[in-house]
Amino acid sequence: MHFAFARITIVAVCFFGTMLCHAQSETPIKQDDSVQPLDTLDNPWGAEAPLTIVEEMPLFRNNQNAIYEYIASHVVYPEEAREAGAEGTVIATFVVRKDGSVGDVKILRSVHPALNAEVFRMLNAMPPDWKPAKQKGKSVNFQYNVPVKFKLAGESYIPTEAKKKKRKKD
Repeated sequence: MHFAFARITIVAVCFFGTMLCHAQSETPIKQDDSVQPLDTLDNPWGAEAPLTIVEEMPLFRNNQNAIYEYIASHVVYPEEAREAGAEGTVIATFVVRKDGSVGDVKILRSVHPALNAEVFRMLNAMPPDWKPAKQKGKSVNFQYNVPVKFKLAGESYIPTEAKKKKRKKD
């Protein structure tokens, strides 16, 4: 009896499923005016939207490692973050423009407000020493992501209150 019920259910589902498919195939599809192709959507960059994959990557000062050397020499560990014992990696994104300048700096991964502000400041102060990205032989805007790691090291970075407590224990 249970087996017969299952067979009837399967036949019914198949029949109604076929009817539904047949009905859908005869119904003309209406164009929804609210759906637009991606290339016509509002984009503040227009046709100049930054790319993320290019044939030739942008280079800072014509050297692959120069961006990291610049970051290491220009980032300052904020005192507020030191006092709070804040550590971690701030991930930022920015656009390397066709003219070699930097713009649209944003923080993608936050660690501490003071560390975020320092990365934002440092990237916005970056000189326009970029060789722009190229696609099909033409300079293009490029979306660049960069991690900036903050790590406290040794006694000199222990917050003042923590130093006092440590001395009392010793």
